[in-house]
Amino acid sequence: MRSEGFTLFELLIVVAIVGFLAAVSVPRYLTHVQDVNLEATAAELMSALTMAKTEASARQTNIDLCFDEVSPNITGYRVGEGLAPSDPSVGTTDQAVSVSVKTMPTAEIQKISFLATGAVLFQNQNQQDVSQNSCFILLQTASGVTCNVVVSKTAASICLLPRQSL
Repeated sequence: MRSEGFTLFELLIVVAIVGFLAAVSVPRYLTHVQDVNLEATAAELMSALTMAKTEASARQTNIDLCFDEVSPNITGYRVGEGLAPSDPSVGTTDQAVSVSVKTMPTAEIQKISFLATGAVLFQNQNQQDVSQNSCFILLQTASGVTCNVVVSKTAASICLLPRQSL
């Protein structure tokens, strides 16, 4: 004889199925969230770099993109004309994404300056020009997925390299 409702066995089966689905989907969801944070941070930096380059050309003046903390990771940045280190940040990087700015071999970059002439300068913390041909902004998630934004000095171009896992 069967009454209304579910048996304990049926409820345990349902709980087991829900638990299995959660165990399978949660890691994928967390990876997806990290990927979205990585892509959003890269897009924000690309936008700031492109805006600085465009403004330098349109206004016929030098426009700088200064990074806050350079070592070990960037926490924010600012874009403008003749920036001082004490100026407030206009953008912040996502805390879930590690961001560093370097030239090859290993010079750390504090400021990228887009000149009115179309040239690009990479400057270190001492405001000295680092005479390298390109600058790499490395973005990395905790799980090791990386993305690079490359600023070329010779072609004055900005590009986003595809994501890759370490």
